Order: sequence, then C-alpha cells, then structure tokens
Amino acid sequence: MGSLTGQRILITRAASQSSTFRDLLEAQGATVMEMPTLEIGPPSSWAELDGAIAQLSRYHWLVLTSANAVEFFWQRLEAIGDLPSAPASSRADALGQLKIAVVGQKTAAVLRQKGFEPSFTPPDFIADSLIEHFPAAVAGLKILFPRVESGGREVLVRAFQAAGAEVTEVAAYESGCPKLADPAAIAALRDRTLTAITFASSKTVRHF
Repeated sequence: MGSLTGQRILITRAASQSSTFRDLLEAQGATVMEMPTLEIGPPSSWAELDGAIAQLSRYHWLVLTSANAVEFFWQRLEAIGDLPSAPASSRADALGQLKIAVVGQKTAAVLRQKGFEPSFTPPDFIADSLIEHFPAAVAGLKILFPRVESGGREVLVRAFQAAGAEVTEVAAYESGCPKLADPAAIAALRDRTLTAITFASSKTVRHF
C-alpha cells in the first residue's frame, strides 16, 4: 500500500501538464480527480514571436521560464521554416548562436527533448533567481524573452533592464480559465469528499 492510500486528491493544473503528477499520486495509492483551472493555448497573434524568430541573430540570450514557453517557441519555429535572417542556415545553426537560460528542471527537460542543452539553469527553480546567479555580465546583452501573453515575470524583466540589458518580450502562448468543469469534480467539492486539492500556480488558485 502507498502512503496516500485512501486519499482523494483533486488536481487543478492544465490538462496537458497533469499526467506525470497524476501518475505519481496514483503510484502512492491516491484516488485522483482532475478539474483543470488553467488552459494553455496560442497567443492572439504570432506577429511578435515571428518577428523575433526572424531576427534571432541579434540576440545574445534566449530566456525560457516555463515548459510552455519552450513548447510554443519551438512550435512556431518549426511552423515558420528556415529563418529569413539566415536563409542558408538551419534552425539549429541559428539557435546554436544563442545561449539559452531556463528556469526549472521540467523546462530544462523539455528543452533537451528538442535537442538543445541549456546554457544556464539557476540553482533555485524560480524565475526571479535567474539574474542573481546569471553567469555573464548583463550590461549590453540583448535578451529574447518569450512569455505568456497576459504578462508575468515583471520583476525579472525590470531587474535585467536595470542591470543594463535590452529585453525583448514577446507573446508565445496564453493561459486562461476553462469554460467547462468536470461535473464529477464539482460534485466531489460540493459533497466534501476530497482529502486535498493541489494548486501548481497562483493562476490556478485565482481561476478556482
């Protein structure tokens, strides 16, 4: 028997990101229900990201603070095809000129699945620790920062800018609240039959 045998646990993270966590809980004997309060999708426009991809050679660093940023950046990179700024080079060659900083082991793992090793991963798995441990002088750097369209990581961006970096923020994906919820999960909440509810971000709490 696992340490969570008899526990009924509700997961609220995005459906596309819940499988590993669910497997871990079920391996410990928990009964798991899902009610995603976060939905991940493309931004309202690809224009900003497309423009940045077309000029990758002007950047020194690519900063990716989530697995979503990696997935959607690569999705668009593959959709565009060869880079206009370097028509004789493959995408791998163009990206090879960039150093890539990531936050968290999950983000690093997704990047490795794309065939690239992170140039830098901070010891603390939070975005705001990135500049504190950054391995290069920041002044004068041109940094590309694909992020969620609705905004975030303002402290990180301001810190880089205050240190003299030029940061280009582009919308790579968007997160929102799903329109429908699982009736079984709603019933479990109403009947108070759950042992625990898990939240993986502040947005999942707000949407709940």
